[in-house]
Amino acid sequence: MFQVAKEDGFVNLDTITFDATGGWQNWETQSGKVTLPAGRYKIRLKTLHSEYNLNWFRLSVVSSVLDIGYETEISIYPNPAKNFLKLHLPFTQGEDVVLQAYNNNGQLVKKWDEKCIHQLLIDISDLKSGFYLLLALADNKYGIGKFFVN
Repeated sequence: MFQVAKEDGFVNLDTITFDATGGWQNWETQSGKVTLPAGRYKIRLKTLHSEYNLNWFRLSVVSSVLDIGYETEISIYPNPAKNFLKLHLPFTQGEDVVLQAYNNNGQLVKKWDEKCIHQLLIDISDLKSGFYLLLALADNKYGIGKFFVN
């Protein structure tokens, strides 16, 4: 059973049934699909029966992160950059903003907690050379931008 949580605790989102494989070491890849409503959640996998052997499980995003309903693109310069980025964010001045940088493999590599100002300067000097996607989150609004580190 997959469950999701907001501030008020976990609620059942969906139940996925997996077939028995006939033995403790008879491995079989099985999959299921759960659709999450928009928002930020904690996810919990809850088993309803005992006597199982779970080797691994993976959560995947079916759609691209670029398919998220976002307010606007983030203006990022200089691009490419080496040490710092200047950002123009599509949010209200003074609003709390979470910035997340994802590498080309979709892994979160850096996170910043900031206050929105007209021109925000962020340090990227510890990022390796490569392409990144920057996701800005503020009060259920999104902004997305791309940048390259030299």
